[in-house]
Amino acid sequence: MPHDVAFMPWISIREPKTIGDLRLLPYVRGRLPGDQGNIRQADLDAMTRAYANHGGRIIRKCTLVERGQFRTGMDSDSYRASLFEAQRLLGFSALAHRLLFSGLRYTNYHTYTLIVQRYEPGRADRFVFRTRRRDGSAQHYWAADHFAFQRPLHVDEHAAVDLDEPLLGTLLTLDANSQHILDAITDFNGANTDSEDVDPQAEIVMIKSAFESLFNIKQNAIELVGGINRTLADINKEVPTAGPMKALWESHWQKARSYLEAWARDFCLSRNTAAHGGQRTITVWARKAHLAFAALFFPLLVKKMLSDAGQLQLQCVDVEFLRRIETLLMYDPFTENIDKHPWTEVRDEAIGACMHQAIADIVERVSRYDSTDDGDV
Repeated sequence: MPHDVAFMPWISIREPKTIGDLRLLPYVRGRLPGDQGNIRQADLDAMTRAYANHGGRIIRKCTLVERGQFRTGMDSDSYRASLFEAQRLLGFSALAHRLLFSGLRYTNYHTYTLIVQRYEPGRADRFVFRTRRRDGSAQHYWAADHFAFQRPLHVDEHAAVDLDEPLLGTLLTLDANSQHILDAITDFNGANTDSEDVDPQAEIVMIKSAFESLFNIKQNAIELVGGINRTLADINKEVPTAGPMKALWESHWQKARSYLEAWARDFCLSRNTAAHGGQRTITVWARKAHLAFAALFFPLLVKKMLSDAGQLQLQCVDVEFLRRIETLLMYDPFTENIDKHPWTEVRDEAIGACMHQAIADIVERVSRYDSTDDGDV
């Protein structure tokens, strides 16, 4: 009977976590999870010797992944598609939770790489693995005299699972009627690996494809503007009154009815240049600025659509951030020599607005209680 382990070698988790039918379990060399019904700790230790941190240091921690009826050490053949689907949703939920330009809570999609590995009990330091080829695949045999796989340079050695758990819980329940959202997430993930092997030209094409799948639209800018406007129709957006790039958006896209529309048209123009080549066109923002903005904006749109469908409760900070989304466009995100990044300030303002509202709600409830108290002791 085949034995398999599903695990994310480049990221650790402090304690077991269950989200929907997905279970994330800590592995610690020589200690956790201990001998289980289907696998021994010694086999896990032998198998993970194939994975090393920078400098050839064998990993000591990682995250085991289980879903539904699949348990570590079982035959995974009938569960693999479900496991890799969960990994895509897990990675997206982490990307949706990250912060940019703050120095905190950063991650990328490759951090959540999933391996499903078959092993032989008692000989888990030897295994066969496949690699993809244009004409099919190739099979390789590995024996554990030394590590075979090294943590990618763009993946943080101290990465720990940190994600939007309510979002992941919702995504794990989506069915075929939401396939366009799942397809969009796949494209978005592919554009957020941080790998030097993925050119920014390819990333902006993938991001644009993600928007098209999400909104189920064609590729022209008018369709993208319509999808954004429909999704944010009930968001009372603040219109920025100042900013270093305000005049540039207005002069370059004079017919745009909002700064978001100007961004969408600029983004599409940048994407078309990347996809079709030819003479480079002048855009307000450089490609890397468009990719950074889309990295923040796209997950918010996904959450807003799920909220509109009654599948997810949109958090206050997400609503307030969407209200201020056009303020981000007033700045070049890669401007140097700034004490505090303006995008971080916008996020702080959104958090502050939520805290103010929470305090106001508490005061109102206390006042209502006092007004109904008859004074009896």
